Amino acid sequence: MRVLAGLPGSRGFESDWGMGLQTPANSSAMNFVFSYAGANFNTNTLIAQAQAFFDHHNAAAAYSWWPSVPSHNRDLQTALLKAGFQIGYSAAWMAADITIIPDSLVAWPHDYSLRVSRGPNPPYAEAWAKAYLSGYDLPETISDGVRAFVAGLFTCEDPKLFIFALASARQTIATALLYYFEETAGLYSITVHPAWRGKGLGSRLTQSLLQFAHQAGCKTAVLQSSVAGRPVYLRLGFMQTGAAPFYYLEP
Repeated sequence: MRVLAGLPGSRGFESDWGMGLQTPANSSAMNFVFSYAGANFNTNTLIAQAQAFFDHHNAAAAYSWWPSVPSHNRDLQTALLKAGFQIGYSAAWMAADITIIPDSLVAWPHDYSLRVSRGPNPPYAEAWAKAYLSGYDLPETISDGVRAFVAGLFTCEDPKLFIFALASARQTIATALLYYFEETAGLYSITVHPAWRGKGLGSRLTQSLLQFAHQAGCKTAVLQSSVAGRPVYLRLGFMQTGAAPFYYLEP
């Protein structure tokens, strides 16, 4: 979260009960609150604090709320629903031991090319943003905000952030992000353009990220999976460590 909060146009907060991020994109997927397990606070107070943060920067912003444990916390669930949140899918928290994977990189067919960027590299930002929008089936109404967010990614100078772009016939068709801290790699934004799905590209791209993280000295990879992605990650050696529904608010 800290690297994202440092991007142009993005803002974050961190407190003793959780953290949050607001980006230029008016999307509940890119603006969020994460509350810690065991946070012993009045839930209405937490929601009011989070709402005040988003209202201050963009009162019309959509955002999501991610509890760090399964939502058997009825007080939080009840308070979120009363505040107008809706329940999304149940996200799977997953982790993999990457010390046991092969060192050799994934071999891509000759008509595919995988590019890895680190540090300022703005020429590729527009193609990556377009593929990201398509991969997540995001509406054009938030495209300007997404492009501003992606532009920030491509000008970020954090040496631990890597941007992956898979191309075919000079078209970017899949995206991914990798950010590592100490010996743990976080995998994010693994998307495949709808026209290119069903070819195993997402699985192969994830394998490439795992091998890249392994060569960087990481021992563990973590990600948050959708329902559709969970079987793919299980086949790649990930184990589910927990699950919780997220809640989203669309003003």
